[in-house]
Amino acid sequence: MRTPEEHYQTLVELSPDGVISLDGHTQITSINREACRLLGCTPLEIEGRPAGDWLSPGTDDAAKPWLEGAARDGTAETEFELQHRDGKIVLVWARAVSYGGDDTGTRRTAVYLRDIGQRRKLDMLRDDLVGLIAHEIRNPLTAIRGAVNTVLGEWHQLPLEEMHLLLEDAALEAEALSNVTANLLQLSRAQANRLLLRVEPVSIQAVARDAVSQVSRQTERHRFRLDVPDGLPPVYADQIHLERVMYNLVENAVKYSPRGGEVRIAARAETGYLSVSVTDHGIGLSPSDRERLFEPFQRLGESSAVATGLGLGLLVCRRLIEVHGGRIWVESEPGHGSTFFFRLPLSSPALPAGADGMPNVTTP
Repeated sequence: MRTPEEHYQTLVELSPDGVISLDGHTQITSINREACRLLGCTPLEIEGRPAGDWLSPGTDDAAKPWLEGAARDGTAETEFELQHRDGKIVLVWARAVSYGGDDTGTRRTAVYLRDIGQRRKLDMLRDDLVGLIAHEIRNPLTAIRGAVNTVLGEWHQLPLEEMHLLLEDAALEAEALSNVTANLLQLSRAQANRLLLRVEPVSIQAVARDAVSQVSRQTERHRFRLDVPDGLPPVYADQIHLERVMYNLVENAVKYSPRGGEVRIAARAETGYLSVSVTDHGIGLSPSDRERLFEPFQRLGESSAVATGLGLGLLVCRRLIEVHGGRIWVESEPGHGSTFFFRLPLSSPALPAGADGMPNVTTP
């Protein structure tokens, strides 16, 4: 009899769910390690106390009928809030299982608790993502459809110059839509460790010029300055991924420079590395903004009201630079612009493993 009991206690103690046992008067008789973590207490501090002591204020009224339902039906589920010792509120899924005798004195209840705060945050993040994607895709599609329909419906009376402007606007919006989907695809592959790198010698000068060429078509207010000297050694990287990084950084510099001005792209060779920087003279970043800069869905600073995009561009940059064995960071002060730096090794990067454990790298 002792051995099964010891096995049961071990399973309860090692359970990823919190487990609290109550007697017929809803007094706590035992509590496992996970439940102690959720409450921030030790077993000695809580055993023998009423169950309502570990609920957040106002929750005990809802918990009482839930426990009564478990006593009546044998089991009941709900969600409610616990109060951690430090005052933090913990959202949990809870299942109460009643067992033992029919009278109050002999009845027992086991309460299983699971922290669902992180899951709720992920649900909210998913909802935010769906909303942002819908918004960022709908806007360029609306513009493309309007321009194309106008040209198709009124081509016989539209001046050639106006028709050209409409089609040019449609092309720019299509490019914006392409960049939204490209960032989503790259991030999805990086998160799943399914990035395929085609490593080859890449000219950072050509990549920088291409990024400036693309972004300059979207703005007439900014000047671009390239300080990328001839003769720089090539960097070993996937050219398409490196172009994505450079485009995102240059576009970001334009986006957060509402007053226009100059965007400077510079590069220099260091010992074993190639260092690249993108500098704007925009609004700059506060220390708190810098801390969360490379997190998803961040459109920071005062310009967030006018900035567009999903807020994934810098996160994609970080993922792509890191998979190449490099590093990316920012230096900035409010009101004094920002400079984004990244460094890549001049030698071929270590081969990152895919989900199947095999390297996701090819070389020409």
